Amino acid sequence: AQPRTSEEVWPLAKDFIRQYYESKTTALGERWEEAMKARLAAIKREIEVKGHYELTYEELVFGARTAWRNAPRCVNRIIWRQLEVLDARNVTTTLEMFDALCHHIKYGTNGGNMRSTITVFQHRTRPNADYRVWNSQLIRYAGYRHEDGSILGDPANADFTEICTKLGWTPPTCKTEFDILPLVLQAAGGEPQWYEIPTELVLEVPISHPDYPDFDDLNLKWYALPAVSSLCLDIGGIEFPAIPFNGWYMGTEIGRNLGDCNRYNLLKPIALKLGLNINSKFWKDKALIELNFAIIHSYQKCNVSIVDHHSATESFMTHLKNETLTRGGCPADWVWIVPPFSGSLCPVFHQEMLLYHLSPSYEYQDDPWKHHTFRTSSKCHKFKTVAEMVRQTAEMFHHVYQKRVKATILYATETGHSRNYADIVKQFFERNFASQVHCMESYNKASLEQEQLLIVVTSTFGSGDPPANGESFGRYLLGLRNGVRPGVMQPQCKKRMSTIVAPSLQLMNGKVNEATRPLSQVKYAVFGLGSRTYPNFCTFAHTCDNLLKDLGAEQICLCGEGNELCGQEESFQFWLRQCYLRACEIYKLDPRLDKNDDSGLEPGYSKERFRIQAINEPPMTNDIQEDLKCVHGRKIFTPVVKSRTKLQAPTSERSTILVCLDITGLHMPYEPGDHVGVYPQNNAKMVTKLLEQLTLPLDPDLPMCLQSCSGSPSADKKWVSEKRLPIPVTLREAFTLFLDINTPPTPQFLKLLTKHATDETDQTELEELAKGGDVYEDWKYECFPNLLDVFNQFHSLKIDATLLLHHLPLLQCVCVHVHGGVRHVV
Repeated sequence: AQPRTSEEVWPLAKDFIRQYYESKTTALGERWEEAMKARLAAIKREIEVKGHYELTYEELVFGARTAWRNAPRCVNRIIWRQLEVLDARNVTTTLEMFDALCHHIKYGTNGGNMRSTITVFQHRTRPNADYRVWNSQLIRYAGYRHEDGSILGDPANADFTEICTKLGWTPPTCKTEFDILPLVLQAAGGEPQWYEIPTELVLEVPISHPDYPDFDDLNLKWYALPAVSSLCLDIGGIEFPAIPFNGWYMGTEIGRNLGDCNRYNLLKPIALKLGLNINSKFWKDKALIELNFAIIHSYQKCNVSIVDHHSATESFMTHLKNETLTRGGCPADWVWIVPPFSGSLCPVFHQEMLLYHLSPSYEYQDDPWKHHTFRTSSKCHKFKTVAEMVRQTAEMFHHVYQKRVKATILYATETGHSRNYADIVKQFFERNFASQVHCMESYNKASLEQEQLLIVVTSTFGSGDPPANGESFGRYLLGLRNGVRPGVMQPQCKKRMSTIVAPSLQLMNGKVNEATRPLSQVKYAVFGLGSRTYPNFCTFAHTCDNLLKDLGAEQICLCGEGNELCGQEESFQFWLRQCYLRACEIYKLDPRLDKNDDSGLEPGYSKERFRIQAINEPPMTNDIQEDLKCVHGRKIFTPVVKSRTKLQAPTSERSTILVCLDITGLHMPYEPGDHVGVYPQNNAKMVTKLLEQLTLPLDPDLPMCLQSCSGSPSADKKWVSEKRLPIPVTLREAFTLFLDINTPPTPQFLKLLTKHATDETDQTELEELAKGGDVYEDWKYECFPNLLDVFNQFHSLKIDATLLLHHLPLLQCVCVHVHGGVRHVV
């Protein structure tokens, strides 16, 4: 349990990162080496500071799959690309580990249609502080030692069964040969805790023989999920000591478990049931063959995944051939690859194999109880007893919270409005649901099939396309509908997402095979934002709706639409209320919602939670290109403006401007039909007047950052810098380059302003506008007010600058189409 030193980690990290980026050369093209160098530089800095580094989720997936590919003892490696990786690195307690493992068992078992799955807990960071699963497999049968030395159950687990009882586990009153052991878990090197596995999670297969009815009298069975939990995953110098991993059984594995003399040793009882002469030389061979035949028959009868040794070894030979062609070889341990009987009948018996080590890898490690110091029965101090009670109570409340139905809210946005609405959905659903908000771009898509309730809030960009941070999620859904498994490289798709709107023909004709619909356990709802001035109104929202429906997810309410030109706020509030009530009805929860209750729909802001902090270092760089990249997460180009020409006559009321941009040397690839976004800036005089209206804690031209603090600020509270704006930035720059002060305020924002108006008349008028009805729509249409106009209309407003820095939407680019192959943009 000693972590590697920085000197040991760095060369291993370099080797792994090289492997990772070499695997992405097709996706990254010529940029792969540049991206690799940048990543290595970041890792080196992190190692120098912490002694280790954090793998990204994509690196973790690649490492876990490659480690399986490199595992010399595994005969079924041909499907290494299909490994599903569940990221549990944020888990910190044994209770959270238990919840993650219960989810693993349910997800991996999949009703018998097994899914190769690995759950990865936190890596080793300091001595004697490992996260460990003490069980050798997640599901194991107990072995009870008797005084005469005999064992009831599985002798392989006799020692661990005694460990469980020592920790406080009580075996069933009526002990059997097939009692499920509890999970024993250890978090951060702490005391191990045991947890009973819910019986409904464990799928077991009764073993019967189609030709010998008396075979059933043996009452044999075995579990479906072979989840090894004692290995350590080594990726790029980072060690993960808790990584339960499952595929599915090869029949001979169960045959050995039941037949070997150091396990259940059941060949003699089986032979007697088969009517074999146990005095002959080959009765054990016959009994073992019939046992394996019964196992394969029983698993197939119960529709549980299993593979026979002939099929498995033939697939391994294919894998060996493929690996030799692509990598020049394949590490393999002949002793493990050749099946335990009928070996010479399988092609692997006659194949010469080389046993060597490749990284990443799965490594064996000692049983943790062999090095653990168990607590003695000496009397504890009173304080320790109380502290333990507090800890257990906290875990109990956390467990209750974890049992709440999980609601995941995904958003995609260009302007920030969808994110604001997603936050409101979260607040509203937190009455009854464990709610989390994620951007589609950063969401772990491997978790999609595991969601209970999924709520999507998204805008539509351009000609019906998704926002930039929703493109990958839309493509992922499309790939699932087209049968592409997660983790498999998809062919480059040129089809625009805006064309994928209608449900599939199979769904419309009712001919969808339920077994191929991976989201059949997911409930969902979608709300789209857009403007009806565009022909493809809310197209991406409807695309998500139809794709989710195609994939088997259950729609709990119709796809909502919010038109920014008319009644968007009202539409959203109506949809949100209906969505919430329907979700409560489905999960049989009390809505705890009054008829006129709109709590949760108000934006959250407290002046005490935010402050503007002056910054003296680092010095201002005035690198607008880098600042825009930081704020919007996009690559920014700086072309030269060659000309700017107004196309209408000077007397015309219309204004169309031709701008020619020289992009020579910028390596700015585009195709006809793409968009080019031009980032504007606000009028300097307007910004100056706005700053005069605000309460400012420092000179608007001094560098600063916005900071927030959770809870009630005090001297010992930690303030954290908000990252929605560059750090450092001046107030003048923030309102000129990054914040939108021209778009008419939303009803939601006006509702927030009502609390900052000191005049009663202003408060009344703002409250009426904040309702978002006809009064608001008429006001917006007639005045089209910007933020300064609002201040001029409602003179009593006293606004702190932190409110605007936190709540104003970001200033977005103006998008225009690229026409033809010309090297200028109109």
